[in-house]
Amino acid sequence: MRADEFIHAIRKLAKMNFNQFIPVIPTKFGEYTLFAENKTYYLMPWIEPLEYAGRISMEEVISDHMGIIHRMTVKTQTASKEMLDQSCERLLSRWEMHALELSRFADQAEMKGYISPFELSFLTHYGMVEQLSQTASHHLEKWYEATLEKGSYRSVLTHGQLSRQHAMPTADNELLLLNFEQASLDTPARDIASFCRRGFPYALWSEEEVFRWFTRYQQHLPLLDPEKHLICAYLLFPEPIFMRCKIIEMVAMNLSLCKN
Repeated sequence: MRADEFIHAIRKLAKMNFNQFIPVIPTKFGEYTLFAENKTYYLMPWIEPLEYAGRISMEEVISDHMGIIHRMTVKTQTASKEMLDQSCERLLSRWEMHALELSRFADQAEMKGYISPFELSFLTHYGMVEQLSQTASHHLEKWYEATLEKGSYRSVLTHGQLSRQHAMPTADNELLLLNFEQASLDTPARDIASFCRRGFPYALWSEEEVFRWFTRYQQHLPLLDPEKHLICAYLLFPEPIFMRCKIIEMVAMNLSLCKN
């Protein structure tokens, strides 16, 4: 159950003396989560929200915390060919489906008499979108080959949704992490890529700022070449564009239903 993984992550961090997160308060019976009407509840101490005024960005501090968590929990796992094949096939299958949806969205936009500004921008850059998809697949293939040759990969305790929305500033301009509901044992590449996608807009897409995140992270856990390829694969595939297209289609469908 997801709740069990969440509590396991919280307990593991506390046991390793990682204190940069908001703890969960157990009930008098020692329960950390309560279930009611198909929902799960847990209690944290009240912390008054404060403005962050640190000299470095919140994302750089979060990178530091992420690197510490990953370093403390890193383990080397055996990578069998069967496991790697399943992982790649599952991801490539999803990417291929999304690529087809993007192609269909482009075809439908071209047939319209009037297209929205987003559709115009999408069609203008569709060639680049296709290239990003192909490059992402190339990096995934590089990760597969390198991991298969090595016969192992690294797993860490991942937060799953790291961002400044899941970090609380303190009076000392430190950050306390929260919302570990998506925590799991996974490759560090997934946590890093997810964090970067959430953080890019706050960095105004500055390469120098993003490089500082990676520098801060790798002071704790230097990335291996296969992990770098996997991060590139996750970041390069135009998943956000696909999600935006799906939202636009859903809104258009609802408006059409309202008119009818």
